[in-house]
Amino acid sequence: MGRRAKQPDDGLEFDFTKLRTQRRRLDVAQRELAALIGANANAVLDWEKGRGEGPTLKQAIRAAIRLGTRIEDLFAVTDYSGDSRWPRRHRERD
Repeated sequence: MGRRAKQPDDGLEFDFTKLRTQRRRLDVAQRELAALIGANANAVLDWEKGRGEGPTLKQAIRAAIRLGTRIEDLFAVTDYSGDSRWPRRHRERD
């Protein structure tokens, strides 16, 4: 599994590996993506290295749109325990 930055404890983490994979697939430079989503020039580099807080929700949505993917494809679910919609085997991982 790729590096992920911890977001608020809601069971979701922004997955930097997925961002990098999508960006490279489209041959978009880090600085170019940063400009497209309204982030500073080094932000995408930092995110892909797992540094900093990660993108804001607005930036993550913009990245998904610019990269032609769904917003949920840029996040990883890390805690299924409180969500009864998930099968029990996922909710009781520990």
